[in-house]
Amino acid sequence: MDLVKELNSSIERMRAVPYWRERLKNCPKRLESPEDLLSFPLLEEGELRRRGREMVLVPPGDIGRIVTLRSSGTTGPPKRVYLSPVDLERTVRYFAWGLTTFCSSGDRLAVLYPGESRWSVRDMLITAAKKVGLVATARGSMDLRELMEGLTEGRWDVLAGTPAQLAAVARELKGRRFRIRLRSALSSGALLSHRTREAFSEATGAEIFDHWGCREGGYGGALECRSHRGMHMRPGILAEVLDRRGNPSPDETPGALVITTYGAHGMPLLRYKTGDLALLDRSPCHCGNGYPRLSVLGRLEEIGTDDPMDWASDLEGWGKRPSSFQGSGKRAPSAT
Repeated sequence: MDLVKELNSSIERMRAVPYWRERLKNCPKRLESPEDLLSFPLLEEGELRRRGREMVLVPPGDIGRIVTLRSSGTTGPPKRVYLSPVDLERTVRYFAWGLTTFCSSGDRLAVLYPGESRWSVRDMLITAAKKVGLVATARGSMDLRELMEGLTEGRWDVLAGTPAQLAAVARELKGRRFRIRLRSALSSGALLSHRTREAFSEATGAEIFDHWGCREGGYGGALECRSHRGMHMRPGILAEVLDRRGNPSPDETPGALVITTYGAHGMPLLRYKTGDLALLDRSPCHCGNGYPRLSVLGRLEEIGTDDPMDWASDLEGWGKRPSSFQGSGKRAPSAT
């Protein structure tokens, strides 16, 4: 099934729900190309907060998990994302596929993310790891001393954690006479700085693979390949990068990241504004993956300018790649 067919199928399902039927009443009935999405309205965070429950396509009994998102300093109702068992199983399969990018069967994986509940990120990652023959253990409650002890004893081949956790490991190892050896590491949950990537790799010998995701998109979103030139978008999520006027930004030009989760089952979102500043690269990748590559530069709210020109004008001197942004001296905000 091609992209246009999948988009049309998702939009047809959405129109069966009163909220979406009313919202899309003046939009084309069918898409002829992905570019036709530009005639559909953008979905704001505030709308998701107020009317998220009305966007759900499945009965209450078919909801596998409700994710509640509360932002500090924000009044009003929290955002809630409704995921069906189909969505959750798809995420597990995506995680399993992603792990094969940088792991081999039999590798020992330490998952540092917190969260003990069923269908938490940690739970899904461990489930996915077992599906592809990894020996995965949860180490989210482990303090740094215990973690360092395990690393020096060679208990694991791969780590999965946040950039802050990886940075803490790199700091702890700095200046020590002995070296530990890891094959690879997965970074997710926040913006990975160039400095953290280099420090961790130098301290452990590990190759880091960055991942971007947002809960509104069902967690998994985009994963870096061995070419390390951006993160390939997940099948089932269409990414747009828009300038301030709402027009598509040229490839490798920063803009506002908008996603359409056409592969979602319980609560697909149409042109949702993530709040991230990003760029896309649709040129061929050496790895052979044909999905566009995403580079997340930070949060739009962190730009802090009223310049009416395109986002690119705010980034003058920072360069196009995340490494340039992260070395600029400006605060690197969370990307998820």
